[in-house]
Amino acid sequence: MADLSQIIEDIHSASCTADLSTGLRAGIQLLSEDEIGLADFFRLLHELATAGGEETFSLSARPMMAGTAEFVFSSAAHCATVGEAMQAIARAYNLLHGDEFNLVEASRSGITYAIDDERFPYTVARDEVLCLSLECTLIVLHCAVCHLAGVDLTPRVTGIATGRGRHQTWAKQALAFWNQPVRCGSRHYSITYEGAVAGFPLAKRRGQVRPGIALHNRIISLIESRRPSNAPPPGLVDQVVDALRAGLRFQDEVAARLGVSVATLRRRLDEEATSFRSLRVQVLGETAREMLSEGDEINAVAEALGFSDSRSFARAFSSWSGASPAAWAKAVRAK
Repeated sequence: MADLSQIIEDIHSASCTADLSTGLRAGIQLLSEDEIGLADFFRLLHELATAGGEETFSLSARPMMAGTAEFVFSSAAHCATVGEAMQAIARAYNLLHGDEFNLVEASRSGITYAIDDERFPYTVARDEVLCLSLECTLIVLHCAVCHLAGVDLTPRVTGIATGRGRHQTWAKQALAFWNQPVRCGSRHYSITYEGAVAGFPLAKRRGQVRPGIALHNRIISLIESRRPSNAPPPGLVDQVVDALRAGLRFQDEVAARLGVSVATLRRRLDEEATSFRSLRVQVLGETAREMLSEGDEINAVAEALGFSDSRSFARAFSSWSGASPAAWAKAVRAK
């Protein structure tokens, strides 16, 4: 596997901020050659969007500035149910792109989010790069819905469709994510859930981290949790870390998500030679470093992570990282 930091450095040195589609194509080439995995590809996309300040990677004549997805998904969080949130996401993106490219169809048997890009104003010819980009968009949408619902809805997915040709074997990692047959040659790129999912209530969270960070963590977590059907399920520690990365913060919330009591969660973590507190500190540290590396102010990071003030956050961060937040951020920017 290629070193991710070196890949990002090479792409940035190739002026990807001036032409994000060049950086995207370079990343897709590495993905197609199995030089990087799908999780690292999404990490790279995150870096490209942050560095270039644009989320459609120069592929659209109507570009969206960095932070657009975070705005759309955080706005949908005010809905009551998953179905309403999916409708809100579709409406928001249609307004941003200036046409009805996104649609949600619901019935008792299923609810489908579909992307009809037939008239979309691409800046490049339709090719495998666009195909993979839209397949990755379905993953982002799915992870956003999972994050809003506060639960992994992958077992509730009943169908995936892509515009990819039936015999096209190039860069199929985004299809392998689903661990189920995918309908190729479709007019739409779509994901369908069981009909009951539409009525699922959205999760209510206290002290939630910034939605964009939480969504990025959810994407990476879900990709890395995909296992062959004969592989053992993730262990308790992995499940707790996944819940914390998804934005849950308190032990009772995580225990409820895992279907156990708080006392059982404590006992089982103790058997794994760890604790909820240590896992929470681990994820808080990861999230703090992620936000600081993206330029977030220390006060904003402290507030997002639930600290009473920046001083208490600075003390905690120094114990995690061996440096103050200001010194750590300065060192990252100097690289």
